[in-house]
Amino acid sequence: MAALLTISAMAVLARPALQFALRDTEGVEHHPNEWAQARAVVLFFVTTDCPLSNGYAPEMNRIEQAYAPRGVLFYAVQGDTTIPDEEVRRHAREYGYRFPALLDPRQVLARHTGATVTPEAVVLSADGAVLYLGRIDNRVEDFGKTRLQATEFDLRDALDAILAGRTVPHPRTRALGCAITKANTATPTFNKDIAPILYQNCATCHRPGEVAPFSLLTYTDAAKKAGLLATVTEKRVMPPWKAEPGYGSFANERRLSAQQIALIRDWAQAGAPEGDAKDKTPLPAFPNGWEAGQPDKVLTMSHKFEVPADGPDQYRCFVLPLDAAQDVYLSGMEFRPGNRRVVHHALVYMDSTGTARKLAADSPDGGYACFGGPKFPPVGLLGGWAPGASPPPDSPSLSQLIRQGTDIVVQIHYHPSGKPEEDQSALGLKFSSPPTKGRAGIILSNRRIAIPAGDPHYVVKTGVTVPRDVDVFGITPHAHYLGKDMQVNAVLPDGSIQHLIRIKDWDFNWQGQYRYKEPVHLPQGTRIELEYVYDNSENNPHNPSHPPVPVTWGEETKNEMAVLFLGVVLPSPADVPAFRREMRTQYMESFLAEGNGIDDLPPGIPKAELEFFKRVFQTFDKNGDGKLDAEERAALMQYLHGLRQ
Repeated sequence: MAALLTISAMAVLARPALQFALRDTEGVEHHPNEWAQARAVVLFFVTTDCPLSNGYAPEMNRIEQAYAPRGVLFYAVQGDTTIPDEEVRRHAREYGYRFPALLDPRQVLARHTGATVTPEAVVLSADGAVLYLGRIDNRVEDFGKTRLQATEFDLRDALDAILAGRTVPHPRTRALGCAITKANTATPTFNKDIAPILYQNCATCHRPGEVAPFSLLTYTDAAKKAGLLATVTEKRVMPPWKAEPGYGSFANERRLSAQQIALIRDWAQAGAPEGDAKDKTPLPAFPNGWEAGQPDKVLTMSHKFEVPADGPDQYRCFVLPLDAAQDVYLSGMEFRPGNRRVVHHALVYMDSTGTARKLAADSPDGGYACFGGPKFPPVGLLGGWAPGASPPPDSPSLSQLIRQGTDIVVQIHYHPSGKPEEDQSALGLKFSSPPTKGRAGIILSNRRIAIPAGDPHYVVKTGVTVPRDVDVFGITPHAHYLGKDMQVNAVLPDGSIQHLIRIKDWDFNWQGQYRYKEPVHLPQGTRIELEYVYDNSENNPHNPSHPPVPVTWGEETKNEMAVLFLGVVLPSPADVPAFRREMRTQYMESFLAEGNGIDDLPPGIPKAELEFFKRVFQTFDKNGDGKLDAEERAALMQYLHGLRQ
């Protein structure tokens, strides 16, 4: 047993006023002020590896179900500060807690209440006074002695008395369980506690010559920014990581634990002490040159791009001709920013339509403005780069075919630094033999967007069904400035739900591809469902229009989009053509279900697919008026549905 079994101490019930700001396992922040209207507050102290605590989970839920309707608030409090947040989150879900599970890395609540074991129940008044402390009931008489059924219900009796306005008959009882190990309350120092956090999560950007505005490599650097660090980490503005925990396990995750955030806060509040020199963490080493090794071919922007000192961020697409003498197979790619002070992020596409080359034809820098997307169907998304990200490993088994004559297009997001800058970024490519596994993409998109001016909660939904078994290796959500909340789930054939990603605070400036630590297997028949929420109100600080205006689908700054890209792996390259045909059929079904016609097709669709759409459309346009009425559309959709059976 991981924790020592002990007996709760006889703690004094009176405590000083309680103040805290604690997040639960779903990322929601809680404060004592949310108790203002509560008739009582119950805290269940629990931990993931205590059998006594786990065994009481059903009874905790039953008590919550009985007393929550009567004005009682309930919380679980994680008692062991050494357990990773992700494990606490998984545990709370597995045991089905009906109430928030709080992460308390500095043990504020245990110290305030006097709780010493798990499970132990505490009842507080709305102002934080301890009204009851002890066991839930007497089912566990002693270590090794458990009744078949409880005969004394101490917590329920305490709640009944409080709700009836009576004195709690036994305000303190003996609780049996696993000891709550006291957290280290020593004052954190830079050398011992803070430097390891900054070096691992922040220094890739916050060092000389990088995109961040200041360095955090030395004690002097960090100490003068201590208050700022405490604020932006507490609010989870930094490090920039938008994917919510518990909704997918991603590689290169830049998310601080609750304990790390508490250390930074406590260090700042203590005056940012440097600490003992012998505890000093060595400076991290950063790669020079190509991080993934020398590429087979380097593509460099043909001209330097001038970034002004200020003004809005710029999104520019640059055409990098591959000039391949024959078809090639791309197995690896690394983007290398030319000026890290202004390059915010980059997305890399391949364009076989020639659209990008035409758009850049008259440009002196070989590029064109491309805020919302590359202005051609983004089916050839190859990957991306963001500060702090490492290039994915070379994958010959998943190499991608690039046809002769295809252009590589890099969309770069530039952020002005306060002085005029220049950038000439480059792209390193590695080639290999043909793949042994199939690689394809799934796109979810809904063009039916019409957001009323002032609407703070406009919902867009869409979905697709996976036509055969796939393994998802990456996911890229995309919306513009009005995006607020997005969630993507996979509903498996057995009805269970696999969370793919959740972003509760979408920021267009921090979009990018999220790669899973391990591929997510989705069996044939899985339904992938997307739900995006948009805020077109004056209260949205990202809203480009003041006052707000109606917003529809489009690629410009004041338009919106609801798009999702999924990179998937199939057992064999031979599976890819059929998979793409099946997905294309679904896309056309969705396109028609939205009431679109042939004239609504976006520009730049590959010629073969465009001809397919036109041919099928004309076949079912029985009256030849160039549109599909309800009967014609239903017949076509029935035909397309039959193709997928």
